[in-house]
Amino acid sequence: MAKINRTLKNFLIIFAVLLVIGAGAFAGLRYYNGIKEFGYQSDLYNADNFADTGANNILSSNASGDTVEIIPGGKTGFEINFKNGGALAVSNFKITFKTPKYLKLSNNQETAYPYDYNEKEGTIIFSVGTLGSGDSGKIKISFDIPSPLDDGLPIESPKVKFDYFKESVFLEISSDFSKEILPVKEKIIISS
Repeated sequence: MAKINRTLKNFLIIFAVLLVIGAGAFAGLRYYNGIKEFGYQSDLYNADNFADTGANNILSSNASGDTVEIIPGGKTGFEINFKNGGALAVSNFKITFKTPKYLKLSNNQETAYPYDYNEKEGTIIFSVGTLGSGDSGKIKISFDIPSPLDDGLPIESPKVKFDYFKESVFLEISSDFSKEILPVKEKIIISS
């Protein structure tokens, strides 16, 4: 009987040791997976939502080659393309468009997004709202070209900035972000 008790006692000790080792391994695996998930979620949060320059750009409506020639008394325009290439949605997405000197915003803008125009500062702010992952859109803006203007006068490329808010429920953080968009690649000049 004493031999059975000792065998049972040894079995229970071995079982308890294995149980403690198993619980430790399980806790370690959960900890490792938690750290791995934290790193993955941090990468998603810190990723640039508008990094793709092919999808996030400004195009000139009068482009022909390397130069955009605009005529005094005529019209010109720009198209702003945007796409949320990030894995997280963004909210309060706004696009600030700095109007080039000499150009005047046309009165008949056809855009799906509300905007505020500050003529004194030369800025147009479009309120797009929320963009889910993969959502995209475009804004077309038209301008009147005053007359007279000197032949060969260079026009600066418009400056465009994306401002947005992003949050991670997993990481319990949120912040505002800002992204400058590359200007049009063409040289814009007055041609009379």
